[in-house]
This record gives sequence, C-alpha cells and structure tokens, in this order.
Amino acid sequence: MRCKSFYESIDIAPQPLEDMKRRFQFNQWVYINLIKPRMSVCPVVPLTGEDFKVICPFYKAKEQAKHDEWAGVDDHNRLKRELTGACGEYGSLKFWGWEDRFDAEIVGDSRKKSFPDFRPFGIQCEIKGSALGNVPIVFRENKCSNLIYTTDHKKVWLLGIATPEVLKTYVDDNLRLTFARPDKIGFYGFAHLVDAPSSREDLKSLCEKFRLDLGFRNGIMLP
Repeated sequence: MRCKSFYESIDIAPQPLEDMKRRFQFNQWVYINLIKPRMSVCPVVPLTGEDFKVICPFYKAKEQAKHDEWAGVDDHNRLKRELTGACGEYGSLKFWGWEDRFDAEIVGDSRKKSFPDFRPFGIQCEIKGSALGNVPIVFRENKCSNLIYTTDHKKVWLLGIATPEVLKTYVDDNLRLTFARPDKIGFYGFAHLVDAPSSREDLKSLCEKFRLDLGFRNGIMLP
C-alpha cells in the first residue's frame, strides 16, 4: 500500500521512484508529516552519561563484528546505524526498567541472535527505528509486533507499537535509500501505531494479542 498523500503532493501516480532525489524527498515528507506529530505525544527516554558507558563499547564492537562478518557488504554509515540501534534498544529497555539486562554480547555470526528483541523477557516483539530525520526500515514479513522508535542519540522517542498487519500494510520500497537488504522495506504507518504501554505486563498482553502463527526467520524458529 503506497502512501498516496505523498505521491499526490508531487503530482504523480503511486509508482516506483527511480530518482534518488525523490526518495530523499519521500523520507523527509514522512518525517515531517508523520513522525514529528507522534514525537510530540509519545514517551521520551533520556540517555545519560552512565547509559553511554554501556552503549558506546557495545555499538563500536558490534560495528567491527558486522564489518568482519559481511566483508564490506552494506558498510555505508554502519557505525552510525549501530549507534542508532544500540540507543534504541537500550532506551526501550530503560523505559520498562530492564536496562540492567541489556545484552552487550558480541557474536561473530549474527544469525545466532536472529530472534525478536524482547524474547528474553518473554515478549514477542522486535525493536526497529531510525536516527532523527530518517524513516525506519522493517522486515517485509513479520510474525510479531515491532516497537518503533526514533533517536537523536541523546534521547529515544518511543513512537509506538506496530502490529504485524500495520507492518504489512504501511510500507513502501521508495522509502529505502539503499538496496543491500531485499528482505527489508521502509515503514510509514505512524498514524496507525498503538501507544507504548507503561507497564511490562500491558506490553506483553498487547504483543500476544496481535502475534501471528509461529514462523521462521533466517532458518531460526520464532518461539
């Protein structure tokens, strides 16, 4: 389902946009019109100096591990992407009081950790987000909900929970600025997010409500 409002704003029919300039334009349109309104009403998690004593060693080590594993594939801005991911994951755990259980283990084979981010807490939910001003990239196929966030690497805005149906419906390839991961796609369904629950119990109940049947990702079964 393409974002008709954007295509109407540039006076063309919904279609593949091969022009990279227009892809950037699409990203900025989504950020200004869809992400920023959510930022004004969602929970915000500040990241302190103590938090970065955990975050910094982790994201730098992970960037090196990914560089070694993938031998230069999709290396563009990898260090920033790993910082964004580490801030989002740590900030999300901090919001629910789980920051002391942040998994800082670095593995040489990323497939060994290819499971929903909240699974260690008994919750079937991924964490997906972006640096401020960008659009999150999500998996094309999702069996569980995703917590969507954005971060300026000082704060984390928990924009809300995207159900599998929302993740399937409100995506567009034209929000992807690179093509290194064909199993991922740009997300724009911010107006359809469920507010992030304040309690762990409500988060678990919400994710269980929308969870689909068991499936596989990268050969690993989703529990």
